[in-house]
Order: sequence, then structure tokens, then C-alpha cells
Amino acid sequence: AAGAVTVHASTQVTKLDERFETLEQTKAMIQNRSWPAERTLSVSEFLGRTNTWRMCGKLPAILDVRAPIEFERGHIPGSANLPLLNNLDRAAVGTLYKQVGRDEAFEYAISRVHPALGQMLQSVADVCGDGCRHLLVYCLRGGQRSQSVARFLSEHGYTVFTLFGGYKAFKAWAHTVLERPQKVCMIAGA
Repeated sequence: AAGAVTVHASTQVTKLDERFETLEQTKAMIQNRSWPAERTLSVSEFLGRTNTWRMCGKLPAILDVRAPIEFERGHIPGSANLPLLNNLDRAAVGTLYKQVGRDEAFEYAISRVHPALGQMLQSVADVCGDGCRHLLVYCLRGGQRSQSVARFLSEHGYTVFTLFGGYKAFKAWAHTVLERPQKVCMIAGA
């Protein structure tokens, strides 16, 4: 897609907070911490922050934590893809969720994500650059994936907001905006 940015981890790995060193510790940190409502934004608030929320003289990085195939199908303009799961793992999690249950799907997902947490931190640092640590994060529905990543990154010193309703809410908002009559001005010159 035009303007799409995909984040690839560099070989340098950022130091992982000791509370995330083991799989069990990571599960506990993610499961035992709810994402605060004041850190969840409506579509209009989220989009407003993309153009107005400045730290270090920079606008925030926008991170789409959905799988690459989801990102390729559509994303919020200007966002970078930082997939929590690859395409195959995302499909496996969905199948487990439907056929076995939520807990088993979470167990599988966290076991796949945990080994790459240090690389994720480095990728986020690469996207942010220059020490700025403010982020807008979303997933498909604004649930488990974006909130888990937001919790993880906030525990590593980032200021993070998530999108209520995720990409689905953005698509619905965009559809509503595009359905409204628009004033079009044509400018012609010689």
C-alpha cells in the first residue's frame, strides 16, 4: 500500500525490563493489569493526536500491531506495522479461540510473542527515534493485542494511548465521513 511502513527489528536488542524476562512473569504482567480508560481514545481523539500531540518537537508514532496480512488489507494512514503475531500465528490463535477457548488462545499467543519482546522494544525505539517516547497503538477491535502492547510499552517508559474499537472503528468512522456530502472546490489555472 502507498505510504505503508513495516517495522523490521534490527539486530540490536533493547534491554527488557526484568519483570518480562520469563514467560510466566510476562503473562502475569499482561493479565493482571487492565488498560486505563483515560488512555483509550475515540477515533476523532486518536486522529487529532496524530497531528497535535508533540513531544520533543515530534508527532507520535502510530503503531498497528495487527498481523502483516491485516495491515496490507488496510491501515490508518501514517501507521507503522509492528505485528504482535505473524500471519500463521494469528491464524492459529483464531482457530484455538474458536475451537478450544480464550485461555488456550492467549497461552499460545504469549508463548509466540514472548521470545521477541526485546526485538519489539528495539523496533519501537527505531520508529520513534531521537528518544521521543509517545505512541498511538491500535489493533483490529482495540482489545487484547493493542492493550497488551500498550501495557508492555508503558512499563518500558513509553506514553501510550490506544484506539477504542480499533481499526474497525476507524473504518466505520471513515465510511461515515465519506458518505457525507463534501464541498469540492476546483481550481484551474493557465
